[in-house]
Amino acid sequence: MHIHLFSTHGRHTSSVLLNCLKTLRQSETFISTMSDLTAPKQTIDGEDAIQEPVLSKRAQRKQKRLFAKERRKEMKKLTKGLTNNKQNPGFDKSLFDAAEYYFENGLRKVYPYYFTFSSYCKQRWNGKTVLDIFTKDFHGTETEEYIDAIESGRVTVNGKPVSIDYKVKNHDFLEHTLHRHENPVSGSPLKIIHDDKDVVVINKPPSIPCHPCGRYRFNSIAFILGKEYGYPNLRNIYRLDRLTSGVLILAKTPEKTRQLEDEIFGKHVQKEYVCRVVGEFPKEELTCDQPLDLISHKISMMRVKSPGKPSKTVFQRLSYNGKSSVVRCLPYTGRTHQIRVHLQFLGYPIVNDPLYNSPAFGPNRGKGGEFWKSDTEITDEIQNLHSVGLWYDGENPLYHKRLKEIKENQVTQEIKENIDGTICDVKSTDSETKTEIESSQSGTKKGSIYNDTEIDSLEPKEKKAKFDHTETGDKIGYIAEVTLTENSSGSEVKSESCLDEDKIICCNSESLDNDREDSCSVTKVGMERKIVYPTFDETKWIPNEHCSSCKRNYIDPGPKDLVMYLHALSYKGSDWGFCTELPEWAKEDWVDDTSQ
Repeated sequence: MHIHLFSTHGRHTSSVLLNCLKTLRQSETFISTMSDLTAPKQTIDGEDAIQEPVLSKRAQRKQKRLFAKERRKEMKKLTKGLTNNKQNPGFDKSLFDAAEYYFENGLRKVYPYYFTFSSYCKQRWNGKTVLDIFTKDFHGTETEEYIDAIESGRVTVNGKPVSIDYKVKNHDFLEHTLHRHENPVSGSPLKIIHDDKDVVVINKPPSIPCHPCGRYRFNSIAFILGKEYGYPNLRNIYRLDRLTSGVLILAKTPEKTRQLEDEIFGKHVQKEYVCRVVGEFPKEELTCDQPLDLISHKISMMRVKSPGKPSKTVFQRLSYNGKSSVVRCLPYTGRTHQIRVHLQFLGYPIVNDPLYNSPAFGPNRGKGGEFWKSDTEITDEIQNLHSVGLWYDGENPLYHKRLKEIKENQVTQEIKENIDGTICDVKSTDSETKTEIESSQSGTKKGSIYNDTEIDSLEPKEKKAKFDHTETGDKIGYIAEVTLTENSSGSEVKSESCLDEDKIICCNSESLDNDREDSCSVTKVGMERKIVYPTFDETKWIPNEHCSSCKRNYIDPGPKDLVMYLHALSYKGSDWGFCTELPEWAKEDWVDDTSQ
């Protein structure tokens, strides 16, 4: 006879057991089989007394797991950044309003903002202290800052502050609220090379990640396409590394997402990349089928290692300029950093690869999988070579200035509120007298359709406005800033024509220069318009006294820091294909003029 000890949601467990035991109270054999789940507790009803079950530790643990499972379901509904509608996964339109960009020195930047990172306990975190998790699994912040965040309550577990030595358990929910400063990315506009009702395909610029990760959120392809180009809820079919450029396909519908994913995972898509590697690559075609394994979660670094995930890449040289070679790469599998690690193994790392062409691997740069140090020592040295401390120079002069201004404004506002409160009291006692005087005056405009504001509005003036061409049928939503002029009759005349066709192509692929107006020319079926990007507005930079990033004067990355010579040239499926032009660095006559 089978007896269900637990209901679906872990409720009424004791009552179920009690009814079962009442039915089988004469069966000592049955009760003995339950001894590992219940600790019998004798009642005081005499001979016919039954044993009231009390859940053992094992049963209590199981019940706790069931409750934790239900709690996780509820917490997932509160996950930030994702919509709950299964038909529209991805980033919701309302999130794009929070993103505010400005452009400076050819870079796209974001004003600091508050954000809460959240995550359930990962398996590798179980049993570790909160401080260990932050210092060993994350980089870019000093240990002292994590200690301050934990002790001040900005880090919580299950919604409650904890100490730095609290050991995380499975099902724990961790949150970290901070004043977030995103890294700048290239200010180059996005080139859209194909757009229809199912997909949008872009030529991804280097330096911009495909989706929010690490120190990037608003400065990601998903947010830029959503906010500036009107594409919400896009699905990443695959991703390119942050520094990699090239063909990136994003789906608009669940059906197209599944179709493209099935083709890619089923290896029915031909992927072609180009890269520039160190030295003279062999003329003959080379195949590398070495397995790959992860050696660092912290910086997501891979290496050739057995056992590992099966991987295969075919390489063919396209040109050689006497110093470096342009190589065609055909990856048959899609492992993380596959092309980069296989080239390192062959002894021809990508020229400016910050990971796999690092001096941390020794004089041979990891050729043949030979490392002169342990995996841990190499990853630590790479982190030191790219430490965030190398990217700031002294104290930010704007920090103290803005703090002073904000505090003065707060004091002024409080004084104004106090004065306004006093004036309101005086006005309330004298309001009837004023009304009588005004009504008796001659030549007044009482009851007129005009007031001061309306009279001013008759004056011609310019203003900035946003037009939101929302998605209708197969039309693609688009949001852009344009200049409007009001004429003397109060109607609005558009200074530039609105865009209402399907395809958007950014024809200005150059980075935004510092000595001219930050702008992007956008073309749709022969019509061209100019989108003006905002420059830095000091009043929108709001510092936080507890934020160390606010106090630092960060150095802007240079052009060579924003690119890696690896480009996704084309993706071809069964009945579709997308490709881009060769980047400048992949041309045969290109000469590397960057300083080493």
